[in-house]
Amino acid sequence: SVWVVVTAVFVPTRTVGLDLRGSGAGVVSWDPVVADCAEDCWRRFDLGSKVTLVATPAAGSYVSGWGGDCAGTAAGKPCVLDMDSSRDVTVYFRT
Repeated sequence: SVWVVVTAVFVPTRTVGLDLRGSGAGVVSWDPVVADCAEDCWRRFDLGSKVTLVATPAAGSYVSGWGGDCAGTAAGKPCVLDMDSSRDVTVYFRT
C-alpha cells in the first residue's frame, strides 16, 4: 500500500471593507492587485500584509477625502494599510 501525507497550511486573513460615497464617481484600485471597486466592496488579505488603495475619479469628479481607517490620508494620495486587523475605509468622490 502507498501512504500519502497531506500537510495543510492555514494563513490567517483580514478584510478591508470599502465604501464609495459622495456626489461624484470613480474607482479604487488595490495593491496587491485584485479587481477594482466602482461600488462598495470588500477584499480579504493575509494577516500582516500591506495594502495600498488608490482612488481614481471619473471624468468630472475628484477625490475629496478618505475616511475610516484611511482618515488623515490627503485627498488624491494613496492610502497604505497594515493588515494587522480588519479595516473599514471610505473614499469620497465629488463633482
